[in-house]
Parts: sequence; C-alpha cells; structure tokens
Amino acid sequence: MALTQVLRVSAVLATLGALVAIATLGSLRLWEAPTATSKKTRRLQAVAEGLESSVTNSTMLLSNFSDNLISFASLGNFSENLTSSSTSLGNVSENLTAGQLKLEGAARSRAHAAHRGQPCLCIFDIDRTLTGKQGDTGSCPGNRVTDGWDGAYGGGKLTLSKLGQQIGSTFCGQCRLAAITAHGSQRQQVEAVLAGGPVVRGCDGQCKVERAQQLARQLGVQKGQVFFFDDKASNVGHFHGSGMNAHQVSCGSRDGDRGYCGGQTSEVTQGRGVQTCR
Repeated sequence: MALTQVLRVSAVLATLGALVAIATLGSLRLWEAPTATSKKTRRLQAVAEGLESSVTNSTMLLSNFSDNLISFASLGNFSENLTSSSTSLGNVSENLTAGQLKLEGAARSRAHAAHRGQPCLCIFDIDRTLTGKQGDTGSCPGNRVTDGWDGAYGGGKLTLSKLGQQIGSTFCGQCRLAAITAHGSQRQQVEAVLAGGPVVRGCDGQCKVERAQQLARQLGVQKGQVFFFDDKASNVGHFHGSGMNAHQVSCGSRDGDRGYCGGQTSEVTQGRGVQTCR
C-alpha cells in the first residue's frame, strides 16, 4: 500500500511540473510584441512549441508508467493474498488433522474410562505366559533374557515374553493385576511387572478357577470383569461355566501342550467367555 501511494504522488508532481512549464512558455508567447516579430522570435516560438509538445508527451508517458507501476504493485498484493490464502488452507488442514487425532484419543480415553468406571481384574499364568523358553531369543525375537533364574521346565535364565514386558500397553494396564502359577518359586523379575498385585503360587488346574474367584471377591471385581490368561488349554478350559473370561496365549509358538515364546500383547483381548487356540 505504501508503494502505491508514493507512485501516485510522483505522478502528480510530474504533471504539475509539466503544467508549470507550459504556463511559462505561454507567457513567453504573450511577451512578444505583435508589431515587431522577428525571425529570431519566430524561431524561439517554434522551439517553445516543440518543447511544449515534448513536455506534454513526457507527462503522458510518466502517467502511463505510473499506472503500470501501480498495476504491478497490485499484482504483488494479489500474489501476497494468494500466499496468505495458501497458508490459511495449510492451517485448516493441520487443524483438521489435529482434530482427528483428538477424536481418536478421546475414543481411547472413553474405552479406558469404561474400565475405570467398572473395575476389572487381569490374572496371568507365569510360565510360558509372562515368560518364554529360557534364553531363547533366536526363535523368540523380542523376548528379553534377564539375570534371574527360572527353574521351570528344565531351568535356565529367566526370559520375559513380549507380554511379560508390556502388560501396561494392553487394556490390562487399566485393571488390577494378579498371577496364579503352578510353580512355587518366587521370581522377582516377573512379579515386578504386576505392579504389586497378588501372586498365588503352587496352584494348577481347577485350583486356578477357585483362586481367581477368591481374588475377584477380595478386590471387589465382578466375575464378568475378570480376564484370565494361560498358555495351557487345559487350564483355560476349567473356566467354562465360571462366569469369568479366560483366553489361551502363546498360540503361535508351542512346546507340546505348553507355550514356547510366551504370550503376545495381541492375545490380550476383552473377548467374552472361554477361548482356546483351537
């Protein structure tokens, strides 16, 4: 806008200068004595008229040049407006993307809120559920070998399964946690992932159903909100008719009737009823 105003003022000043020149030349013609016109005077008059014509043409050229510059400045403004509009559209796109992410986050928050509103309990077996085959990360990439000792199934370095490392990333991260295991030894590295939840040792088969019911009563959780996870189909099968939910894990890696690599986070679902690998 400032450039346009400067150009307009310049054009006006040029025009005023031309008018002053024309008026001056007119005065020269009036000054001539009508009765004593000489050749010298006529030549001066011709020069004055030529100068007047040149000044007029120059004024027109300056005016046209000024108009063109003003038009060019207007094009610059138009370009700035286009750039501004493009930026605005980009901001709108970013806002839409941010809004979509917020909606997705809100949906996840509502799902977690449902668990907070109605307490839930996740109970895990330990051997080949929260753990995998001792020391084998070649067949079980993603499992983590610890410095602890695991005496189950021949013994070896305690190795956490993917589920054992990432319980908090599943829906169980919003529930109370517990473990029921057939083995009696205490394994601190495993029990640490349960966030201080109770651990029942030396319990297998139907015992797991009974202790799961006791834990639900003690923690004030309804049967329908109890989710049990075990690598053995026999242990899961005992939950039929209990009103609790039970799921077999380590379905993708087996060692006879038991799991091999242990549970995967993808196997921890809120499915209702009793579900085995086959």
